[in-house]
Amino acid sequence: MSNMRHSRQNIPTAFNGNWQTVLSGTIWAVDWQDFLLLVVPTLVVPRLKARKAQEATMAL
Repeated sequence: MSNMRHSRQNIPTAFNGNWQTVLSGTIWAVDWQDFLLLVVPTLVVPRLKARKAQEATMAL
């Protein structure tokens, strides 16, 4: 959770979306792009234990 709080300063001011539609079964390609660009580097990669796994994920 602290990674999310610390990343707040890096979220573009124009970003005003949410991912609530994921639960209803509809999701747009742009939602996946946001997830991959913002969430994966901020919340997923730091949880990977192996440094090589972190580097490989960031290189995608």
